Amino acid sequence: MKRELLTRTNKAEFFLLADGSLLKQYFPERKPVEKVLQDQRSLQYLEDKFGEVCYEGWVYRTVKILETAVEERSVRLEFVPGEVLSSVCKSNMKEAEYHCGIWLALYHNKVLDGLSSGLIYWDFNVHNVIVDFERRSVVAIDPGMSWGRTGYASQDLVRHIHSCLVTLIATRKSPPLAVVSFLNGYALATHAKPNLVTYYKGLWREIRRQFYLYARKSYVKLLLYPFILAMTFPLYFCFVPGYLLLKDRGRSRSRRSRSLCDSTP
Repeated sequence: MKRELLTRTNKAEFFLLADGSLLKQYFPERKPVEKVLQDQRSLQYLEDKFGEVCYEGWVYRTVKILETAVEERSVRLEFVPGEVLSSVCKSNMKEAEYHCGIWLALYHNKVLDGLSSGLIYWDFNVHNVIVDFERRSVVAIDPGMSWGRTGYASQDLVRHIHSCLVTLIATRKSPPLAVVSFLNGYALATHAKPNLVTYYKGLWREIRRQFYLYARKSYVKLLLYPFILAMTFPLYFCFVPGYLLLKDRGRSRSRRSRSLCDSTP
């Protein structure tokens, strides 16, 4: 079948096929069999468990897997129209992040059953989400090789915010507004009440993960990590949990007010 190279990463190449589907082919030196099987497991589970959720006129879902070929080191996926979140223009970034917050909250509602820990998404970063404003859809395309491990919901939050900050600062797309919009969307759709104990447990796990990640990449990045952590300390340790708590209290007051109005003769 005729195919056209779209892009390549350090792990795989992506081709657009003549039938409109997308072929993801792993490089032979990157443990391709393990990655193909992991893609098959994770995407099939997510399609079955999360499926497709409609919320306020938008559709939130994961990419559909069409075929796996272990011997050819490839996975065939549906083609998803739209823009990768990291490529969304500055004027649309605030709205895009708002809907990404809703997507993550809906995932936690369905897969974690509203709890603060469980089978988290793991790799919900700005490169693994496609937003289509015309069709009003948000599609997560790659849960990553760490998918299948349990953790805290706050790890998904912190990881997405970190990827948002790194990417948007580099492209000058107003990261503070995007982060607040993401938290607004998450706070609107989540069923879980904020829990500071589990939030900080998840944050600590994510800090350790980022430390090991920087250590593997280069000695220079490892030396820079304490400075990055110091700069983001007020955001992760104070602003994010405080903002979610305030939003939750606001929702509780609104529900109480509606209940009083309904009960007033």
